[in-house]
Amino acid sequence: MPARQSNVGRELGRVSGQHVANYACSAAKAAGQSHRKDFGEQINGAIANGDLNDTTKNVLIQFGANNLPEIVRPSLSSSNPYFDGMKHSIQRVRQAAPNAQITVVGYPAISARNGAVCPVRTSAPGSTDAGFNLDYAGLVRTGEDQVNSAMYKAARANGVQYYDPRADSINHGRCAPDSTRWVSGKWEYSVPHNLFNHLTHLGNRNVAQLLNSKVLAH
Repeated sequence: MPARQSNVGRELGRVSGQHVANYACSAAKAAGQSHRKDFGEQINGAIANGDLNDTTKNVLIQFGANNLPEIVRPSLSSSNPYFDGMKHSIQRVRQAAPNAQITVVGYPAISARNGAVCPVRTSAPGSTDAGFNLDYAGLVRTGEDQVNSAMYKAARANGVQYYDPRADSINHGRCAPDSTRWVSGKWEYSVPHNLFNHLTHLGNRNVAQLLNSKVLAH
């Protein structure tokens, strides 16, 4: 599949047989300053395009990685930009699509089971080389845990479902061989992908399969 034509939304539509409106935007945030379309702007577009209405069956939400600074920032009050933004936007989604099942979707595994990451992938396509590992002293795994925990808390606080794909993708992170890697490296030159540090084309297909079987089918 040519570059930029592989994404989770397109693959999910293919495997589910349903119409999928994809508003995913890299670098977008649930709340706070962002140079990309944030959660609120995406909702505006979905409503304007008629994709959020009484007939909408499912709404999948994934925000957190770009909000890590807000998530971990200490606060002297109970207010937090990330959780406040998620609450406000989930309420808007619920109002616009009252019959939809809303699911906050966590991130697939980036680090390996032991916490290792392999950000540099320069092997030739088809290689089974595990890549150049940098442990980062566990920082990546810590970040993953903090973000996914915040997403779970946001889902629970707003009465919506949460799906954590980490366990289902644990053997497909950055250190996996080319043939089974779902997440591209920080510098990825071995397998097809749209952006560094995002899902590979193989990852798009397999995450879509997980969403279809674990979320849409329930």
